[in-house]
Amino acid sequence: MRHRILPIALGITSALLAFGARQASAQGGPSDANVQRARTEIDSVSHLYTKGFADADVRALIALYDTNASELLPKGQNVHGHPALLAYWGDFIKKYGVVQVDLHVTEFWVNDDRAYETGNYTAAFTPESKIGTTKGNFTIIWKRQTGGGWKISAIYDTPK
Repeated sequence: MRHRILPIALGITSALLAFGARQASAQGGPSDANVQRARTEIDSVSHLYTKGFADADVRALIALYDTNASELLPKGQNVHGHPALLAYWGDFIKKYGVVQVDLHVTEFWVNDDRAYETGNYTAAFTPESKIGTTKGNFTIIWKRQTGGGWKISAIYDTPK
């Protein structure tokens, strides 16, 4: 039995070391051109994401999501796919209007055709909404598209 476990353990260890190297590279460790290129491309899409909220443009916002994307909302509701995301964010923007979203990424790593980032956010709502400003933590999973570029595959956020 020990002989079967050793190759599995070595495989898991190798995967964890590769994961750590990617993460270290994304956080200022040894340079990795692929991670840096992904970070630059994703930063551009993130800018369009926050701009979609600032412009109250739900169609521009949804265009940044992969067609099979999901968003897990704070109370456990899962919104899956473009039609459901369009309905959810459309209602949200109608209700709250313009929202200034600031994303601060604290961790970023790439694994094949997926990129992962975690961090915190601040969302400043228009005065009419009477919400003011909210803060929280997020995880975004990005998917590299077949023709190039990155789209949001999943978002999970937790208000503070």
